[in-house]
Parts: sequence; C-alpha cells; structure tokens
Amino acid sequence: MRREILFASLLVQLAVAGFLVYAILPAAGATYTPGVSAGNFVKFGSVSETYSSTDPSMQTKPQSIKDVDNTAFFRIDINSVSGTNVTAKSTQSFNNGTADKIMTMVENVTSGASNSTMSGIPFLIAGGLGQGDKVVNTANAPTINQTVTRTYVGTSRDVNLITLSQSFTGGSFSTSIYWDKSTGILLELSTSSTAKSGSSQQFTTTQTEHFTATETNIWSATIFGLSPLVFYGIIGAIAAIIVIVAVVAVMKMRKPKVPAMPPTTGTTTPPPGP
Repeated sequence: MRREILFASLLVQLAVAGFLVYAILPAAGATYTPGVSAGNFVKFGSVSETYSSTDPSMQTKPQSIKDVDNTAFFRIDINSVSGTNVTAKSTQSFNNGTADKIMTMVENVTSGASNSTMSGIPFLIAGGLGQGDKVVNTANAPTINQTVTRTYVGTSRDVNLITLSQSFTGGSFSTSIYWDKSTGILLELSTSSTAKSGSSQQFTTTQTEHFTATETNIWSATIFGLSPLVFYGIIGAIAAIIVIVAVVAVMKMRKPKVPAMPPTTGTTTPPPGP
C-alpha cells in the first residue's frame, strides 16, 4: 500500500508541476491552432526505464514500470482535426503477449483541455509555437524554455523544449519534453524521480523513463539534408558520369594507332651533260 501511495504522490506532483492546472485567463501572442492532419502518426520505438530502491518493501518494480520494460512501442495516430480539437488513438503494444492498450485521446491545443491519462503531459500542442510561448493559451500554462534542433527519424527538426523540476517533502521530480515545432506533436519525453521512505527517510527509490520517436509519416528521413530520392538520384547521376568517362577512356586506349610513314629517300638525278 505504501508503494502505491508513494507513486501516486509522484504523479500528483507532476500534475501540480503545470500540466493539469491552467488559469482561465488567455495568454497573448502566439496563434494556437493544430499543426497536424488526420492520418499523421508518430511511433515511439525507443522505450526504456531504470528503477532502483534501497527500501526492502519497494525493491520489486511496480507494475507500471514492468509495463514499460515489456513495451515494444507506443504509437499516436491522428484520427481527426476539428477546429482546435484533435482526436487521436494511442496504442501501447507489448512484447510479452499482453494485449495492446488502446485509448482515444482528445486534445484542445488552445485551452489544454484533454482526456489524456499521460500524467497530464499533452501528446500535442499547437503548431508553430516557439521559445517564450505558453504551451496552451492560458496565462499560467508552462512556457517553452527554448527551441532547439535535434534529429528525429533521420531528419533534423526544430523542436520546442520544456524542462520542469520540483522538489517536495520526501522526493523530487524532473521532466524534459520535446514537441515538434511545426506540427506540435510529441517527439521525446524523459522523466526522473527520487522518493524517500522509511521511518527516518533513510531509504531512497529512484526511477527514470525515456521515450523517443523512431517512425513517422509526417516527414521523411534525409541524408545530408536531402530526401533519399534526391540523394540517391544525385549518387546515380554521379555514378553514370563516372561510367561514361571510364568507357570513353577505355575506348581511347583500345583505338589502334596509325603506324608512322617511313621517311622517303629521293634519288638525285644528275644534271644533263653539255
């Protein structure tokens, strides 16, 4: 029971960190409209966690952490976009035979209203936001710390980063969240938590989770900044030129040389006599 209370407390602290409680006053500046379209998807194939505890009663991993261990991938499929509301299907697929966990999520990119159970973390924010903008159009919503360039699914993308941290009695929590700048879709999430337990807080339990997008149909992977089609087209053209040059060189080498004509020796006719 103590374990369940402890981890419930961590989730509550994350919610208080800024994603479940928004003020009703609007924030000025940015335009809050969806940047995704129906049919878009993002797949998180890189899923990992760490867990350790010195508390004898908590050394067994909670089921939620075991679920992360057994996760093959997460996937978000955009079903529809209506005004500022985006409806998506979330799929958590397991590699141990457990049935997929599927839920329908509805996110309002203006108000932040959502039915998501992702610990209050929006799977989507408005497209086109940047450093200094609120993640939703309310005054007390978290502010994007910075816009940085990172590589996802083989392409350099401008992404919006929020980092949050909070200390509370008996522990601390921190998270880093990356959303694609142009579309607002979630691309990466890292969390880290520490909790104290025991009669004198002598035990420590730590936990981390990390999810990274590995597939999408929103953009294509690039090679040296070029689409694979263009890149391999250029490589093919260069290869064709090299082949043509090589063939011409070989033909020139095989062309028979015309033998040089021997010098002619003329016969001198003596001048006629008198």
